[in-house]
Amino acid sequence: MSSPSSSKERGFATVSWITGVVNRYLLLIVPHRRKDGVVLMRRRKRNGV
Repeated sequence: MSSPSSSKERGFATVSWITGVVNRYLLLIVPHRRKDGVVLMRRRKRNGV
């Protein structure tokens, strides 16, 4: 227990890295899902009419 600050810095770095990965995942996946959802809704409306 000579340097507890170093362990805290490591934890903060890992947390920030995980958040960065999650943000990249959302930016890459969410827009595609939104586009697919809009296209599916439009097709359903056309078929219904």
